[in-house]
Amino acid sequence: LKKAAAEMQKFNFLNACIAQEREAKGKFILADIFSGLPVFASSINVLNDRLRGIKKTLIDIRRHPEKVDALIDVIEKQPGMPVNPHCFDGKPFKLGFTIYHIECFLSPKQFEKYYWEPFKKYSTPYIEDGVKFFLKGEGNFMHTLPYFNDLPNGSMVIMLDLDDPFEVYKVMGEHHTLVAG
Repeated sequence: LKKAAAEMQKFNFLNACIAQEREAKGKFILADIFSGLPVFASSINVLNDRLRGIKKTLIDIRRHPEKVDALIDVIEKQPGMPVNPHCFDGKPFKLGFTIYHIECFLSPKQFEKYYWEPFKKYSTPYIEDGVKFFLKGEGNFMHTLPYFNDLPNGSMVIMLDLDDPFEVYKVMGEHHTLVAG
């Protein structure tokens, strides 16, 4: 894990340098739809997606939580992609992005620790500035959706995957925008 974290640090640093150079030149690649926008990827999702995979990450959380927490500390210290200060210029609405992969498999306590608290910390200043976050969900994650009712009305656009949109509506009502189908 330590070796993987060091390699990820190099990868993130290189991407941050590239993004800073693009920003300095005023060039953002249009094909990269989230380039320069506020994007939240939980550290546990980074661990899952880039280093361990779902099965190994879930085993690590159960068997070696202290090592997972230490690695998450390393991940959270990595430079993030810079947000383009002009990313919303000329756009009809402000949109940030977040995604679920492993989050739907976490217990409520794990979800709060590894996703919810960091997401709230990251997203709150943006939401206060009128940004709506698009959540691209994967799998069944209805059990996590009540957390989002704590956010201001209309601050989320939530794309469902396997959950029944009618059941989700019973939980969320019209608090946020639901995307399904």
